[in-house]
Amino acid sequence: MRKGQHKMNLTDSEYTNMVQHLLTKCTPSGKLRMRAADTVAEMFGCIPTTVRQVWKRAFVDLSGKKTISIPSGSARSVITKYSSVVKPSLTDAVCRLNWAIDQVHDIDGEKFIDAMYDTVHVDEKWFFMTRLQRKVIGASGEKIKQRTCKSKRHLLKVMFLSAVARPRWDNSKEEWFDGRSVARNGFLLKRFLEFWLCIFE
Repeated sequence: MRKGQHKMNLTDSEYTNMVQHLLTKCTPSGKLRMRAADTVAEMFGCIPTTVRQVWKRAFVDLSGKKTISIPSGSARSVITKYSSVVKPSLTDAVCRLNWAIDQVHDIDGEKFIDAMYDTVHVDEKWFFMTRLQRKVIGASGEKIKQRTCKSKRHLLKVMFLSAVARPRWDNSKEEWFDGRSVARNGFLLKRFLEFWLCIFE
């Protein structure tokens, strides 16, 4: 097409054919190859600038990313406003609260709490056998005992398991069971004393 000559606007079929020819001459990343616009312009009798404008417009249409104004979208009921409220996430405290509520029973229209004679509460507690740094008192010139361990990052720990139940009458022993008889166990008492001796040594 010579300089100064003008061509009428492209028809819909010419526009579609031009885009199809450009698709065959583009890279996998979506860019036109070198001299592709000049080749297609000669085929359709237009200037390369027109081909680039058509490709740019078609690339936007094919990408699916169209911009709309928020007021016009609201007027056409395309978009709607919603209120988003931040709610606290569920924690163990919520589970404990639900468990406590389940212990309340309704009997003849009155509220009663479960007697819990068939319930045993079990809990464990971890203790470190020693501390990483501690202060001791000694006589002047006394050599302090050196404490050693395999790793300062992994100190030895001991776990104590405790079980608590509601006091009840023991028919075999004819006395109230209050939990103190567990402390009379020789193995537990020995381990308990060894533990505290290791701490205060």
